Amino acid sequence: MLFSNLKIYNGKLYFILLLIVAVLTPTAEGLPVKLASLSVILLTLHWLISGEYAAKLEKLKRNKLLWLFLSLFLINLVGLYRVGDLKEASDILIRKLPILLFPLIIGTSDKLTKNQINYIITAFIVGLFLTSLFTFREGIAVVLDRQDLTTMVELTLLHRPYSGLFSLFAIVGLVRFYTSSNSVALRAFLIVAILYFLFFIYVIYVKMTIVALLTLLALFAIIWLIKRWGKYPVIVLGGMLFLSASWYIGTNEKAGTVIKKIIRSEDFSYQEYNIHLVSSINIRYINWGCSFKVLGEDKNWLTGLGVGNTQEKLNLCYKNLNPWIYENEMNAHNEYLEEMLRNGLTGLLILVLCLAVPTAHSLKHHQYTYLGFLILIIVCCITENVLSRQAGIMFYALFNSVFAFNTFNSGKWLRKKEVTLANQSS
Repeated sequence: MLFSNLKIYNGKLYFILLLIVAVLTPTAEGLPVKLASLSVILLTLHWLISGEYAAKLEKLKRNKLLWLFLSLFLINLVGLYRVGDLKEASDILIRKLPILLFPLIIGTSDKLTKNQINYIITAFIVGLFLTSLFTFREGIAVVLDRQDLTTMVELTLLHRPYSGLFSLFAIVGLVRFYTSSNSVALRAFLIVAILYFLFFIYVIYVKMTIVALLTLLALFAIIWLIKRWGKYPVIVLGGMLFLSASWYIGTNEKAGTVIKKIIRSEDFSYQEYNIHLVSSINIRYINWGCSFKVLGEDKNWLTGLGVGNTQEKLNLCYKNLNPWIYENEMNAHNEYLEEMLRNGLTGLLILVLCLAVPTAHSLKHHQYTYLGFLILIIVCCITENVLSRQAGIMFYALFNSVFAFNTFNSGKWLRKKEVTLANQSS
């Protein structure tokens, strides 16, 4: 009886701590006191002292997906053999600890119910909403002034690309609640909430967030059409749309010029195009160009530079190309390139598998919230080092683990093995 009560108590405390982590994740970089980091420490301590070590060890031993997620952190330990700047290396490993801790804790703990997952998503949305309100503390007119983006950037507590990423996920979560609710009042409230986060995305003016949103809409439209029409009519429709787009680009001089510049990585003129729109594109060309240059030296693409070496190498390239980028010590601004810079082809392969395997699984088993989350990460990693900043790391590690190990169909990862074990025990 005592053991049963203790198990129930530990389960409730575990869930409460997850709620605290979720609500504080949007504040990971905006508060002077690192409450988000403290919440991770408390969750870890609870996991360590909550007992049931044999059950946790058994789950750890037989869950291949868990080991795949853990390898995304463990590969950086291998990179320590070529450690450069010790401070930079230690900072990277400390920031990345949630990539180790969340899969380990959530993957070996009791499964969460669907309602508990919904509460965790809700907690995150509430935390993001409260964080977003600080952006408007000097008035909406200030943040809507497109000629003064610097002031708007300073008003956001969270780095804008992450604000956009988080807002899109909040919309995915709100749509999840909308589709499962029959209450007219609740649905009306959810629509208002969705409109708020769409407005916030417009306010913070993050281009890649719009790309990610369009990608999500296109993906779910394709899924819906396939269910309605079947696969082959959708393929035909896709082919027609592709040909139409190709014809438009070929006949429209301006559109053709833009596409050619993107393919050739040519800078966009600040006089011909919106400076706020093309400045980040031109900067990314330098970030990515230097990343490819560093990867091409001494076969770094194969082995990587190790932990703590990448920024110095990138700075050497930036110095002669753009003083502003050099002074700000910008990273690769592409998570795939950054992982390759640190850990070579092996690191890139692990990252791709960590995203591709659950994406395929969630698509196959209709786990659309998880699928939406993964697509957002995949797209945003193209222009941001999502797994290099604390907010992005916590966001990815928390919800990736919550969805992967606790969704209704998550047992299918191990179903065959579990059936075998059950048959052996019987």
